[in-house]
Amino acid sequence: MTHSFFKNVSRETNEAFIVYRNLLEKWNKKVNLVSPTTLSNFMIRHVLDSVQLFNYVTNKSGRWLDIGSGAGFPGIPLAILLKSKCLNFKFSFIDSNSKKCFF
Repeated sequence: MTHSFFKNVSRETNEAFIVYRNLLEKWNKKVNLVSPTTLSNFMIRHVLDSVQLFNYVTNKSGRWLDIGSGAGFPGIPLAILLKSKCLNFKFSFIDSNSKKCFF
């Protein structure tokens, strides 16, 4: 996947990524979720990196388990993308840090 990926997503999907980024930026000040220097390049550094897993989706539904998800990568961006493609997946997120789980 390349930068052109973002040209092919709907406005609603793009807005969902922006909402996620805003929440991440807000919470990152309290809980060290990601390096603050990576937030300026959020879509490429985090979202594009996460949604590469879409290339391995072979079913229209199923379950994903994100172990050590921290700030929700790759699970949340992948969930946003799969929902936009009308695919029915359930996501579970696990992290050993309770502050990150609360996020």
